[in-house]
Amino acid sequence: MTDLESAKANLKNHSICLCKNGEWFTDDGRGISPMMKLIGEGRNLSGFSAADVIVGKAAAMLFVKAGIVAVHGVVMSQSGKAFLEKSGVFCSFDTLTEKIINRKGDGICPMEQAVDGIEDVEEGYQALAQRLKEMKPPSRGDRARQLFEEGYNCSQAVLLAFEDMTGLERDTAARLASSFGGGLARMREVCGAVSGGAMVLGLLRGYADSKDYEAKKAHYALVQEFARRFREQNGSIICRELLSGTNSVRGDVPEKRTETYYKKRPCPALVKQAADILEGMLTNSSI
Repeated sequence: MTDLESAKANLKNHSICLCKNGEWFTDDGRGISPMMKLIGEGRNLSGFSAADVIVGKAAAMLFVKAGIVAVHGVVMSQSGKAFLEKSGVFCSFDTLTEKIINRKGDGICPMEQAVDGIEDVEEGYQALAQRLKEMKPPSRGDRARQLFEEGYNCSQAVLLAFEDMTGLERDTAARLASSFGGGLARMREVCGAVSGGAMVLGLLRGYADSKDYEAKKAHYALVQEFARRFREQNGSIICRELLSGTNSVRGDVPEKRTETYYKKRPCPALVKQAADILEGMLTNSSI
Protein backbone atom coordinates (compact mmCIF):
# COMPACT_ATOMS: atom_id res chain seq x y z
CA MET A 1 0.00 0.00 0.00
CA THR A 2 1.38 3.40 -0.97
CA ASP A 3 1.54 6.36 1.41
CA LEU A 4 -1.31 8.00 -0.47
CA GLU A 5 -3.43 4.88 -0.23
CA SER A 6 -2.72 4.71 3.52
CA ALA A 7 -3.69 8.36 3.90
CA LYS A 8 -6.96 7.73 2.06
CA ALA A 9 -7.69 4.62 4.14
CA ASN A 10 -7.12 6.44 7.42
CA LEU A 11 -9.00 9.61 6.49
CA LYS A 12 -12.30 8.02 7.60
CA ASN A 13 -14.24 10.63 9.62
CA HIS A 14 -11.32 13.07 9.84
CA SER A 15 -10.76 16.16 7.73
CA ILE A 16 -7.16 15.35 6.78
CA CYS A 17 -4.67 12.50 7.05
CA LEU A 18 -0.94 12.67 6.33
CA CYS A 19 1.18 9.56 5.83
CA LYS A 20 4.83 8.66 5.19
CA ASN A 21 6.53 5.28 5.53
CA GLY A 22 3.90 3.90 7.88
CA GLU A 23 3.77 7.04 10.03
CA TRP A 24 0.45 8.81 9.83
CA PHE A 25 -1.59 11.31 11.74
CA THR A 26 -4.99 12.91 11.37
CA ASP A 27 -6.68 16.18 12.25
CA ASP A 28 -10.33 17.16 12.54
CA GLY A 29 -9.86 20.90 12.07
CA ARG A 30 -11.86 22.79 9.49
CA GLY A 31 -10.62 23.93 6.11
CA ILE A 32 -6.95 24.83 5.89
CA SER A 33 -6.50 25.19 9.66
CA PRO A 34 -4.72 21.82 10.15
CA MET A 35 -2.08 22.60 7.53
CA MET A 36 -1.65 26.18 8.73
CA LYS A 37 -1.12 24.83 12.24
CA LEU A 38 1.41 22.21 11.17
CA ILE A 39 3.36 24.67 9.05
CA GLY A 40 3.28 27.24 11.84
CA GLU A 41 4.66 24.66 14.27
CA GLY A 42 7.57 24.01 11.93
CA ARG A 43 6.67 20.36 11.33
CA ASN A 44 8.81 18.63 8.73
CA LEU A 45 6.23 17.26 6.28
CA SER A 46 8.54 16.81 3.32
CA GLY A 47 7.79 13.58 1.49
CA PHE A 48 4.40 12.99 3.13
CA SER A 49 1.26 12.14 1.19
CA ALA A 50 -2.06 13.72 2.14
CA ALA A 51 -5.74 12.87 1.90
CA ASP A 52 -8.06 15.81 2.51
CA VAL A 53 -11.81 16.23 2.46
CA ILE A 54 -11.64 19.45 0.43
CA VAL A 55 -8.71 20.61 -1.67
CA GLY A 56 -8.91 24.01 -3.28
CA LYS A 57 -6.10 26.21 -4.49
CA ALA A 58 -5.48 27.49 -0.95
CA ALA A 59 -4.92 23.96 0.39
CA ALA A 60 -2.86 23.07 -2.67
CA MET A 61 -0.51 25.97 -1.98
CA LEU A 62 -0.02 24.82 1.60
CA PHE A 63 0.68 21.25 0.48
CA VAL A 64 3.32 22.51 -1.93
CA LYS A 65 4.87 24.77 0.73
CA ALA A 66 5.05 21.84 3.17
CA GLY A 67 6.73 19.52 0.66
CA ILE A 68 3.79 17.10 0.28
CA VAL A 69 4.43 14.80 -2.67
CA ALA A 70 0.95 13.37 -3.35
CA VAL A 71 -2.57 14.59 -2.56
CA HIS A 72 -6.00 13.02 -2.75
CA GLY A 73 -9.09 15.18 -2.36
CA VAL A 74 -12.53 13.82 -1.69
CA VAL A 75 -13.53 17.07 -3.39
CA MET A 76 -10.93 18.97 -5.40
CA SER A 77 -11.29 22.21 -7.30
CA GLN A 78 -9.99 22.68 -10.82
CA SER A 79 -7.66 25.45 -9.64
CA GLY A 80 -6.35 23.25 -6.83
CA LYS A 81 -5.68 20.40 -9.27
CA ALA A 82 -3.96 22.75 -11.71
CA PHE A 83 -1.71 24.23 -9.01
CA LEU A 84 -0.67 20.81 -7.71
CA GLU A 85 0.09 19.51 -11.19
CA LYS A 86 2.03 22.65 -12.08
CA SER A 87 4.08 22.18 -8.91
CA GLY A 88 4.88 18.55 -9.69
CA VAL A 89 2.64 17.07 -7.00
CA PHE A 90 0.68 13.95 -7.90
CA CYS A 91 -3.03 14.40 -7.26
CA SER A 92 -6.25 12.40 -7.43
CA PHE A 93 -9.84 13.05 -6.43
CA ASP A 94 -13.28 11.57 -6.02
CA THR A 95 -15.09 14.67 -7.25
CA LEU A 96 -13.65 17.50 -9.34
CA THR A 97 -15.50 20.80 -8.97
CA GLU A 98 -15.15 24.18 -10.61
CA LYS A 99 -14.70 26.05 -7.32
CA ILE A 100 -14.86 25.70 -3.54
CA ILE A 101 -17.95 27.29 -1.99
CA ASN A 102 -18.13 28.90 1.46
CA ARG A 103 -19.93 27.19 4.34
CA LYS A 104 -23.09 29.21 3.83
CA GLY A 105 -23.24 28.07 0.23
CA ASP A 106 -23.74 31.58 -1.09
CA GLY A 107 -20.32 32.44 -2.47
CA ILE A 108 -16.66 31.53 -2.95
CA CYS A 109 -14.67 30.23 0.02
CA PRO A 110 -12.82 33.19 1.60
CA MET A 111 -9.55 31.25 1.57
CA GLU A 112 -9.91 30.73 -2.16
CA GLN A 113 -10.60 34.44 -2.58
CA ALA A 114 -7.44 35.22 -0.61
CA VAL A 115 -5.18 33.39 -3.09
CA ASP A 116 -7.05 34.31 -6.25
CA GLY A 117 -4.53 35.62 -8.75
CA ILE A 118 -1.55 34.54 -6.63
CA GLU A 119 0.87 31.94 -7.99
CA ASP A 120 3.80 32.32 -5.60
CA VAL A 121 3.59 29.87 -2.69
CA GLU A 122 5.10 32.18 -0.06
CA GLU A 123 2.90 35.06 -1.13
CA GLY A 124 -0.10 32.75 -0.98
CA TYR A 125 0.83 31.56 2.52
CA GLN A 126 1.11 35.12 3.79
CA ALA A 127 -2.23 36.03 2.19
CA LEU A 128 -3.89 33.06 3.91
CA ALA A 129 -2.35 33.91 7.27
CA GLN A 130 -3.61 37.48 6.95
CA ARG A 131 -7.10 36.35 5.96
CA LEU A 132 -7.31 33.99 8.93
CA LYS A 133 -6.18 36.78 11.22
CA GLU A 134 -8.89 39.05 9.86
CA MET A 135 -11.56 36.38 10.31
CA LYS A 136 -10.52 35.37 13.82
CA PRO A 137 -12.97 36.67 16.42
CA PRO A 138 -11.47 38.89 19.14
CA SER A 139 -10.34 37.13 22.31
CA ARG A 140 -12.18 37.63 25.58
CA GLY A 141 -9.23 39.73 26.63
CA ASP A 142 -9.52 41.98 23.60
CA ARG A 143 -13.23 42.33 24.27
CA ALA A 144 -12.65 43.23 27.93
CA ARG A 145 -10.11 45.86 26.96
CA GLN A 146 -12.50 47.32 24.41
CA LEU A 147 -15.27 47.49 27.02
CA PHE A 148 -12.97 49.19 29.50
CA GLU A 149 -11.97 51.75 26.88
CA GLU A 150 -15.68 52.38 26.22
CA GLY A 151 -15.96 53.55 29.82
CA TYR A 152 -16.96 50.47 31.81
CA ASN A 153 -14.99 49.96 35.00
CA CYS A 154 -12.47 47.12 35.31
CA SER A 155 -14.87 44.71 36.97
CA GLN A 156 -17.68 45.41 34.52
CA ALA A 157 -15.34 45.01 31.56
CA VAL A 158 -14.29 41.50 32.56
CA LEU A 159 -17.80 40.32 33.47
CA LEU A 160 -19.34 41.77 30.29
CA ALA A 161 -16.67 40.10 28.15
CA PHE A 162 -18.36 36.80 29.04
CA GLU A 163 -21.98 37.94 28.77
CA ASP A 164 -22.76 35.39 26.07
CA MET A 165 -21.69 32.63 28.46
CA THR A 166 -23.16 33.92 31.73
CA GLY A 167 -26.57 34.61 30.24
CA LEU A 168 -26.89 37.88 32.13
CA GLU A 169 -28.40 40.83 30.33
CA ARG A 170 -25.87 43.62 29.90
CA ASP A 171 -27.74 46.04 32.14
CA THR A 172 -27.94 43.48 34.94
CA ALA A 173 -24.29 42.44 34.60
CA ALA A 174 -23.09 46.03 34.52
CA ARG A 175 -25.05 46.90 37.66
CA LEU A 176 -23.84 43.76 39.45
CA ALA A 177 -20.19 44.60 38.80
CA SER A 178 -20.47 48.38 39.16
CA SER A 179 -19.46 48.47 42.85
CA PHE A 180 -16.18 46.62 42.34
CA GLY A 181 -14.36 49.10 40.10
CA GLY A 182 -11.14 50.64 41.40
CA GLY A 183 -10.56 47.89 43.93
CA LEU A 184 -14.10 48.09 45.38
CA ALA A 185 -15.51 51.58 44.80
CA ARG A 186 -12.03 53.14 44.38
CA MET A 187 -10.83 51.94 47.80
CA ARG A 188 -7.90 50.26 46.02
CA GLU A 189 -8.40 46.82 47.53
CA VAL A 190 -8.72 43.68 45.35
CA CYS A 191 -8.38 44.65 41.68
CA GLY A 192 -11.77 44.99 40.00
CA ALA A 193 -10.59 42.84 37.11
CA VAL A 194 -9.98 40.01 39.57
CA SER A 195 -13.37 40.57 41.21
CA GLY A 196 -15.04 40.54 37.80
CA GLY A 197 -13.26 37.31 37.00
CA ALA A 198 -14.45 35.78 40.27
CA MET A 199 -18.01 36.70 39.32
CA VAL A 200 -17.61 34.95 35.97
CA LEU A 201 -16.31 31.83 37.71
CA GLY A 202 -19.14 31.98 40.21
CA LEU A 203 -21.78 32.20 37.51
CA LEU A 204 -20.25 29.49 35.33
CA ARG A 205 -18.56 27.16 37.82
CA GLY A 206 -20.02 28.17 41.18
CA TYR A 207 -22.11 26.19 43.67
CA ALA A 208 -25.63 26.82 44.96
CA ASP A 209 -26.21 24.08 47.50
CA SER A 210 -25.24 25.45 50.92
CA LYS A 211 -24.56 21.92 52.16
CA ASP A 212 -22.32 20.85 49.26
CA TYR A 213 -18.94 21.11 50.97
CA GLU A 214 -16.99 19.49 48.11
CA ALA A 215 -18.45 21.90 45.55
CA LYS A 216 -17.58 24.84 47.79
CA LYS A 217 -14.04 23.54 48.26
CA ALA A 218 -13.57 22.98 44.51
CA HIS A 219 -14.91 26.42 43.66
CA TYR A 220 -12.65 28.23 46.12
CA ALA A 221 -9.68 26.33 44.68
CA LEU A 222 -10.70 27.42 41.19
CA VAL A 223 -10.93 31.09 42.14
CA GLN A 224 -7.62 30.88 43.99
CA GLU A 225 -5.99 29.39 40.89
CA PHE A 226 -7.33 32.28 38.82
CA ALA A 227 -5.93 34.77 41.36
CA ARG A 228 -2.60 32.91 41.42
CA ARG A 229 -2.22 33.16 37.65
CA PHE A 230 -3.11 36.85 37.69
CA ARG A 231 -0.66 37.51 40.54
CA GLU A 232 2.03 35.52 38.74
CA GLN A 233 1.76 37.82 35.73
CA ASN A 234 1.39 41.11 37.61
CA GLY A 235 2.96 40.63 41.02
CA SER A 236 -0.23 41.37 42.95
CA ILE A 237 -4.03 41.27 42.90
CA ILE A 238 -4.31 44.46 45.00
CA CYS A 239 -5.37 47.58 43.13
CA ARG A 240 -3.15 50.07 44.97
CA GLU A 241 -0.10 47.88 44.40
CA LEU A 242 -0.89 47.42 40.73
CA LEU A 243 -1.29 51.20 40.37
CA SER A 244 1.91 52.00 42.25
CA GLY A 245 3.70 54.93 40.60
CA THR A 246 0.65 56.18 38.68
CA ASN A 247 -0.27 58.91 41.22
CA SER A 248 -3.68 57.32 41.61
CA VAL A 249 -5.45 58.01 44.91
CA ARG A 250 -8.49 56.72 46.76
CA GLY A 251 -11.73 58.62 46.81
CA ASP A 252 -15.31 58.46 45.70
CA VAL A 253 -14.84 60.62 42.59
CA PRO A 254 -13.92 58.59 39.49
CA GLU A 255 -11.25 60.05 37.24
CA LYS A 256 -12.25 61.33 33.82
CA ARG A 257 -11.46 58.90 31.04
CA THR A 258 -9.00 61.04 29.10
CA GLU A 259 -6.07 60.12 26.88
CA THR A 260 -3.77 60.80 29.83
CA TYR A 261 -5.83 58.48 32.04
CA TYR A 262 -5.31 55.54 29.69
CA LYS A 263 -1.62 56.29 29.18
CA LYS A 264 -0.65 56.48 32.84
CA ARG A 265 -2.26 53.32 34.18
CA PRO A 266 -2.05 49.59 33.39
CA CYS A 267 -5.80 48.93 33.73
CA PRO A 268 -6.54 48.23 30.03
CA ALA A 269 -3.80 45.59 30.02
CA LEU A 270 -4.95 44.18 33.36
CA VAL A 271 -8.56 43.61 32.28
CA LYS A 272 -7.26 41.94 29.11
CA GLN A 273 -4.99 39.65 31.12
CA ALA A 274 -7.76 38.73 33.56
CA ALA A 275 -10.19 37.84 30.76
CA ASP A 276 -7.54 35.91 28.83
CA ILE A 277 -6.66 33.89 31.94
CA LEU A 278 -10.34 33.13 32.47
CA GLU A 279 -10.82 32.10 28.86
CA GLY A 280 -7.90 29.71 29.12
CA MET A 281 -9.20 28.19 32.33
CA LEU A 282 -12.76 27.82 31.07
CA THR A 283 -11.69 26.10 27.85
CA ASN A 284 -9.47 23.65 29.73
CA SER A 285 -11.71 20.70 30.53
CA SER A 286 -9.35 19.49 33.26
CA ILE A 287 -9.87 22.64 35.34
